[in-house]
Amino acid sequence: MRPKSTRITTATAILGSYLLISNANAAILFTSTFDNGTSAQNDGGWNRFSSYNYASNFTLAGPAGAGPSYAALISDAPMTTMIDLSSEGADIDAGNVNYDFSGYLGSYTLNTDRGEFSIQFKNAVGTNIGAEIVMDDGAAGNPNGTWTQYTSSGTLAAGVRQVEITFDESRTATFGGTVDGYADLVSFSTTVVPEPSSSALLGLGGLALIIRRRK
Repeated sequence: MRPKSTRITTATAILGSYLLISNANAAILFTSTFDNGTSAQNDGGWNRFSSYNYASNFTLAGPAGAGPSYAALISDAPMTTMIDLSSEGADIDAGNVNYDFSGYLGSYTLNTDRGEFSIQFKNAVGTNIGAEIVMDDGAAGNPNGTWTQYTSSGTLAAGVRQVEITFDESRTATFGGTVDGYADLVSFSTTVVPEPSSSALLGLGGLALIIRRRK
């Protein structure tokens, strides 16, 4: 006869095979590396951006995974991109969709200008849902060329159908004629976490029965 602990472990393993059916699934994935030239439509659908090459030494070495280029603004005007989330509408309204944002901010090495990311969720007609999420490099004390990662994650609120990501910058020095905040490796992804499947619930019932029989 096998020890009781072994029998319970076996039951747990069986349950785990049922739960695999309900694993979270990555759904929407947006990435922008700014390495495809200065055409905004070639790299994430941004309304505008310029790009510099790391080899020009305007800033420090890029973050791990960075390509040859990073983003800068044109005429100091903010750059934005809108990501469509409508394909996940039913799951969003059921509270089953999580999101993850990541991006790096940097600046020119000789001044304290800085960059800023903001995220704003919207409904199908563009009305804001929830407060804007702002990640300000200067507020974190990271100008002067340092590349710093900023992240945000959570569960999408009911009614969300799109998300607007904005990169902007702020001048804190009088050096040069433009503001020198930079961005790179911007990503946004969603994960759908489905309701427990009927097979998983049957597995839970089976585990309870096995444990009861052992008592």
